[in-house]
Amino acid sequence: MKKWSGGLFIIALAMILVFRYCSIVKIEPPKQSRKQSASDFFGNHPTNDSFITSSEIKVKKEAESYKKPHFIEVDGPNELFASHDIFKEGSRALLVWPHMRPLLSRSDSLPETAQGVKEASLAWKDLLSAIEKDKASKLSKSNSQEDKNCPFSVSTLDKIVSRDGVILEIPCGLVDDSSISLVGIPDGHSRSFQIQLLGSQLAGEPEPPIILHYNVSLPGDNMTEEPFVVQNIWTHELGWGKDERCPSHRSANNLKVDGLVLCNEQAVRSSLEENLNMSQPSSEMLTNVSRGGAYGSANFPFVEGNPFTATLWVGLEGFHMTVNGRHETSFAYREKLEPWSVTKVKVAGGLDLLSALAKGLPVSEDHDLVVDVEHLKAPATLKKRLLMLVGVFSTGNNFERRMALRRAWMQYEAVRSGDVAVRFFIGLVSETLQTLKLKQSLCNILLGLQYMHSNYNSSTYCFLRKNWLASKFTTCSYLQHKNSQVNIELWREAEAYGDIQLMPFVDYYSLISLKTIAICILEYVITNIMFQQTELSIYTLLEKLSIIFILNLQTKILPAKYIMKTDDDAFVRIDEVISSLKGKATNGLLYGLIAFESAPDREKGSKWYIDNKEWPHALYPPWAHGPGYIISRDIAKFIVRGHQESDLKLFKLEDVAMGIWIEQFKNSGHEVNYVTDDRFYSAGCESNYILAHYQSPRLVLCLWEKLQKEHEPVCCE
Repeated sequence: MKKWSGGLFIIALAMILVFRYCSIVKIEPPKQSRKQSASDFFGNHPTNDSFITSSEIKVKKEAESYKKPHFIEVDGPNELFASHDIFKEGSRALLVWPHMRPLLSRSDSLPETAQGVKEASLAWKDLLSAIEKDKASKLSKSNSQEDKNCPFSVSTLDKIVSRDGVILEIPCGLVDDSSISLVGIPDGHSRSFQIQLLGSQLAGEPEPPIILHYNVSLPGDNMTEEPFVVQNIWTHELGWGKDERCPSHRSANNLKVDGLVLCNEQAVRSSLEENLNMSQPSSEMLTNVSRGGAYGSANFPFVEGNPFTATLWVGLEGFHMTVNGRHETSFAYREKLEPWSVTKVKVAGGLDLLSALAKGLPVSEDHDLVVDVEHLKAPATLKKRLLMLVGVFSTGNNFERRMALRRAWMQYEAVRSGDVAVRFFIGLVSETLQTLKLKQSLCNILLGLQYMHSNYNSSTYCFLRKNWLASKFTTCSYLQHKNSQVNIELWREAEAYGDIQLMPFVDYYSLISLKTIAICILEYVITNIMFQQTELSIYTLLEKLSIIFILNLQTKILPAKYIMKTDDDAFVRIDEVISSLKGKATNGLLYGLIAFESAPDREKGSKWYIDNKEWPHALYPPWAHGPGYIISRDIAKFIVRGHQESDLKLFKLEDVAMGIWIEQFKNSGHEVNYVTDDRFYSAGCESNYILAHYQSPRLVLCLWEKLQKEHEPVCCE
């Protein structure tokens, strides 16, 4: 009877809300929202500051002419937000998930939103299926152990290279410090060879994107042609990108990736000195040498008939190639072509490949075997308001980074006591179209064979069962793509530690601003977000009501005085952050390393490229560098409400986007306190740091050990 009465109470409450909503929609004449739009705020609350920058005026004018976006149909949301038992069970990893839908259906959505959502819907479907299998396995107490699907390394040893030139399958993508080593000999049958990193092939695209195309052109007969290396990318949408050629015919001394030059010009200088010592060159020879023509000497790293060892390694900002122990080239990452999306390594052309090894690949820990797991789990949140909520941006396969943070600065007393809550915000990893088709085709074959066995006990089937079907590689469960395995491992990690918030989109760089909004939503959820769309069916409304009602019953949204955003490769001194906040304003606060006068990057191909349509002004409003900054709760509240009512525009650079939204917060009549602190190091580590960026898992643990032993913020490198 108690269960029946509780159920009737929920239904009654839901019906009351439905009737109330229907009466609002039918009776009230169309009118503007009771809350002021951004343009209303700007008109009614002129700034009182004596100093107004040109960026403030431009942002204000833009807000006045800002046209609210409308909602559009996008493939994927229906699958991502459909009613499912997993929501009703109140998983802590999905607190924000239901509230993200309006952001994904806006007409002014961020670049790659439609693609990221569509891919996520496929990944989500597979993940739900895997979760159900996990549950069934636990109920049956099955102890079957699968092979590790995210290994630390893969190689071509004792393997046959495929006909299409693919030499390595990368199971779970690449992460910082992953490397691919090749041993080969240029065979002379062709004057060039290529090394390619391939990404996921998307629906409707004939070929997968090329995340890195590394083309080596050897010198011609009698050294009459200039040898060179060309690096590039390719996508179905944009075609080939801008070539990066080495040796470069333009000055590239000032361009660096992870502190390394794009081209190693040492060989050119060495060749020049070699020729000058041998004879007095003519003016024509000097001209050719200055252009890099003499690069075709023994100093060029690739020589026909000579074996070489090349290592392509993953940095924070780009790929780097080392040949025979010497750095040769660097290549900055391009937008939407991140290392985590690499699925294959391919070679083509005149190269006799001897071996290939990829190592340093992402590996998830077996959470059941972690000795200190209880000390790593997110502590229960207190009923009182938190002092600070820390949102950490991460990607699915960065298992090692997250474990390092849990064992390092997430062990601060303020975190373990529940005064500070730390949550990772992570998008899903997509499957390739090619893999989906292959998986479906092979599974259909297996099902057909099973049908044949059930109807005919033929000798053919007996032979297949004894040989081919006996292999573990020919089971439908094994045919699941490795990228799907990343999502499965991520879900298990979320359930084990309770500190992960999953996002309903694929982790493209252009979508990370949605994570910024998600952090604010986690801190301050507006439960009437379901009323944002005016045309809702009764079924859809009841569905949303049931999900939100159960979430609010079984879980806690995290109200906090301050909200911090950081990255999973940053070390944060939580104690020093708390100490510094004691003297700061509790309202209208932006605290971090603030850029007050910065211009948009207009160079196409740059990771931070912004065209005039996205931001037509010469300068950005003040913004804090993304590796770590803190805002007060009133700003978070303004951001959530602003996006609920579509008063705030979306912008793909999340730290700059925060600056733009805070500028609008200021122009709406609120006071803003911009507090900059040079101890927020966005490009490495310096003594007396509050935040140190670009720290590998090893360095994170080293910094924590130094703090525990020496009680001083001293860097490890």
